[in-house]
Amino acid sequence: MLLACVVLVMMLSMSVTEGCTEVGRAFYWSRWDPMGYFDCSLLCGGEGFIKQHRVRARCLSNVGSPIDEYEHRNITCDRPPCGDLCPPGVNKFLPNRWHSQRFYQCANEKAYLMSCPRKTVWAQKLQRCAWPWEVQQ
Repeated sequence: MLLACVVLVMMLSMSVTEGCTEVGRAFYWSRWDPMGYFDCSLLCGGEGFIKQHRVRARCLSNVGSPIDEYEHRNITCDRPPCGDLCPPGVNKFLPNRWHSQRFYQCANEKAYLMSCPRKTVWAQKLQRCAWPWEVQQ
């Protein structure tokens, strides 16, 4: 019985140290991925951006599991002029045809990407974020 306990303790300690064998060791960065969605921050009207992040693991000690480190960046995306979508001096809202929780707000002849709060969707007829049951009526 004592031998079985010793073997079990040794196996557990080996599994804990697996991954981190030296302090400061960093693993390779992952590829850059969009944060949350692929949409540019603008539908039209100039130079927008897409938020991205990547992750890698780093060992803080030679015992235990590595922790994740993140890097963030914005990449630019050029958008054509809005023209009739967002005329000068007009503030209005446009639906996002790919995601019901997002919409665009026109201001200064640009269409900016906006998001509704959790569990709500954009209601174009109401011109606001609404509960899903409000939109289905």
